[in-house]
Amino acid sequence: MIKRRLFYAIAIPIVSAIFIAAFIISHFIERPIALSVREDLRGLLYNAALKAIEGCDRNYQHIIDWRLESNKEAVDTVKRDSIEQVIRLPSLLNKPEMNIFIVSENRDILSDPSLKGKMRFKDLDSEGFISFSSEKESFSGYYYYFPAWRWYVIAALPESVIEKRLSVIRNSIYTGMLALIASILTVTFLIIRLKVINPLKAISKVSERIREGRFEKIDIVPCSYEIVSLMLSFNSMVDAIEKRTEDLERFKRMVESAFDAIIITDRAGNIVYVNPAFETATGYSKDEVIGQNLGVVKSWEHDNEFYKSLWQTINTGKPWKGEFITRKKNEEIYQTSATIFPIISDSGEITHFVSIQRDITEEKKLYDQLLRAQKMEAVGTLAGGIAHDFNNLLAAVIGYSQLIKMKLTEDDHLWKPINIIESAAQKGAELAKKILTITRKEKLEMKRIDLNATIKDMMELLLRTIPKDITIELNLEDELPCIKADPTQLQQVILNLSVNARDAMPNGGKLCIETDRVGKENGAANGIPKRNGFVKLSVSDTGVGMDRETMRKVFDPFFTTKEPGKGTGLGLYIVHSIVASHGGYINLYSEPGKGTRFNIYFPVCEKEAEESDTNETETLLGSGTILVIDDEENIRELAADMLEPFGYRVITAKNGIDGINTFKTMGRDISLVLLDMIMPQMNGAEVFQVLKTIDPDVRVLLFSGYSHESFAGINGLIKDGARGFIQKPFSLQTIAKAIKKALE
Repeated sequence: MIKRRLFYAIAIPIVSAIFIAAFIISHFIERPIALSVREDLRGLLYNAALKAIEGCDRNYQHIIDWRLESNKEAVDTVKRDSIEQVIRLPSLLNKPEMNIFIVSENRDILSDPSLKGKMRFKDLDSEGFISFSSEKESFSGYYYYFPAWRWYVIAALPESVIEKRLSVIRNSIYTGMLALIASILTVTFLIIRLKVINPLKAISKVSERIREGRFEKIDIVPCSYEIVSLMLSFNSMVDAIEKRTEDLERFKRMVESAFDAIIITDRAGNIVYVNPAFETATGYSKDEVIGQNLGVVKSWEHDNEFYKSLWQTINTGKPWKGEFITRKKNEEIYQTSATIFPIISDSGEITHFVSIQRDITEEKKLYDQLLRAQKMEAVGTLAGGIAHDFNNLLAAVIGYSQLIKMKLTEDDHLWKPINIIESAAQKGAELAKKILTITRKEKLEMKRIDLNATIKDMMELLLRTIPKDITIELNLEDELPCIKADPTQLQQVILNLSVNARDAMPNGGKLCIETDRVGKENGAANGIPKRNGFVKLSVSDTGVGMDRETMRKVFDPFFTTKEPGKGTGLGLYIVHSIVASHGGYINLYSEPGKGTRFNIYFPVCEKEAEESDTNETETLLGSGTILVIDDEENIRELAADMLEPFGYRVITAKNGIDGINTFKTMGRDISLVLLDMIMPQMNGAEVFQVLKTIDPDVRVLLFSGYSHESFAGINGLIKDGARGFIQKPFSLQTIAKAIKKALE
């Protein structure tokens, strides 16, 4: 484009100059020269005609002098000689192209009779210039009238000769002029090439390099002020473009490297750009979505009002923030947190929309788990408090039942009801223990367990529990490694999941229980890395399945899809709690109408020596004074009634302050302090510290309706000198052994 414009810029002035020069040559040089040449030729013809007349006149004078006028023959001879002389005159004048004609008054050509009737003359006078023509050519000449013989002597040149001479002159003029113009143009072109074309070519080359991404500047060379200014401006423009390009390149790298998916659309929602994070998140390549409408990733999980509100917001120029449910190329659904804002031009019009999206699927899962954990924690706190108070009540029931049985024989009529009371209380204690286990406030009885053997042992129970129209299928992996678990809790997990599957198949189906070993990467993906990997327990059914909303809430406490009165909503909550307390995790897969699968992962148990149970025969009788500090009167009375038969003296205190005062008064006589951990005003830990201040060697045995694991500070108290911990409700044997050991 630059070369073409430059060509026009040079060619147009040159062509114009040529036309102007031609006009000047034609009107101001050629025409005067042509007139001058014609004047010279006329002078030549004039002189030639004059010489011819003079020759004729001399011959005529000879006739006069010789008095031959009357001699017609002599006169004719002289006339012929005169004609011959006239005809030879051009040769004598060295003008062979000249013609001299002798014409009679009746227009006969006396010098060349062959031309008779072929020459056309206008009216002739005594002398003057004349133009005439023959059949072949036109002539210009000068004539004289010779009255003696009545001749017209005409000296003439053919127009072609005149024109040829003018042409030679004209060509010389034009050649010289063209040479001059060519010289001027050459010099001009060289100057233009040096001062204009070369700098512009340099600008053009640098422009090409800039288009290729190579930012170079023009070397300033001596030339016109305007070109130098242009080159300086061009270099400034290169600096500005390079800086702008660097900014754009930096912005592009930032966008291309962004963790969030970035989508740019036109006003109609057609995609014009996506970054690599979008390709990674959705599975679509850039080429697949450019030009497509945003509907390509639409999940249809949102109603029309949702999208209507979104478009109304961004079309007013305001940003929109919210969450999307989006669809991947493989039809998988995932959740994103999105910010959409318009791009507004300088004229104030919206040209494009930018959507920045972050995949928050895992965050939502973690958030749901956090909410579930908080709910579990709230329920656990409530259940733990109830279980604690329940244990305090059961402690009195079980303790006094055992005391009464010690005073009865088996054939006594009261033995059976007392035994039933004790048995019911023991079951209540087991129930409280399960509650504390679920809330992680009870120590699990962890053992090395063969999961396959546990499942096989439960088959009889499952066959009685599951209807016959449901087929139970086992697919157990051979040589499955052991896990470390509480057997009762593990059976509870299998039973709860099986019952849940049964309720999901009211018209029959298949219940499948499978085991397998998986690698440690499965736990690492869920934030639970284990060196030896995991044992997977899968419980699946072909039942009604669950939708996404139900799956989100299925582990929540008291959530149930069953009719009122047919479900507590604690079954899967308990399963989740047990699995978490065993250091494992649980995954759920379900689709409406296609069934449900629970995958539970337990860490593989590292090999360790089996613990051997030792049965030691101990003498439980003892002596000394026991101070019982507890805010429950029943527990204080029970402790006294249980310990006094073993030989101990028991004194009681109704709270921490009363106990401290009693210890201050009778400290030297007190052998052991039996201290409850949960009391009003001062708790057990505070009382223990005060007792240690009074007597650093004080023996203190801690007890509570909560388990050892419920108090983060119990281990610290034991390190500080406490002699142990027992949990309510306790039996005679338990409390007697603990006191005996504490007093050693």
